[in-house]
Amino acid sequence: MIYLLDSDAVAALVTPNRESHDIFMTHAKNLQRKDRFCLSILTIYEIEYSIHSFTDDRKKEKAIKSLSALKKSLDIIRLNVDDAAIYGRLKAGYKKYTGINRKAIRKHNLDISLASLAIAHNATLISGDSIYLTLQKVDDGLRYENWLV
Repeated sequence: MIYLLDSDAVAALVTPNRESHDIFMTHAKNLQRKDRFCLSILTIYEIEYSIHSFTDDRKKEKAIKSLSALKKSLDIIRLNVDDAAIYGRLKAGYKKYTGINRKAIRKHNLDISLASLAIAHNATLISGDSIYLTLQKVDDGLRYENWLV
């Protein structure tokens, strides 16, 4: 099984002093040998934004090293033009299901994109974001698990 990590799941994985780290690791220990973690290029974008937002140089350097190690050790799922139809269908379905307006839905573009990649690559999305529960109702092809609570 492929497990696609959202940025909050990455933070739980690489930050041992977070409460969510122990919860995440409990789930990770139950994985099968053939299971693997992946990152999306979108998650890397989000992490890069966080890195460039740090004002503490020690935290920034630590985050840079963690991201570098993750990029070397995990497969990266990239955007693909063929997967765009899933995004369009999922975003339209979310808008219809929730009644959210065009302006407000923009703040969910990355979450919907990440969910689309999970569907396209038959991956289970690991995140603490509750939007994925709603997106599962829109498309039952989305597999989502919250390993942070």
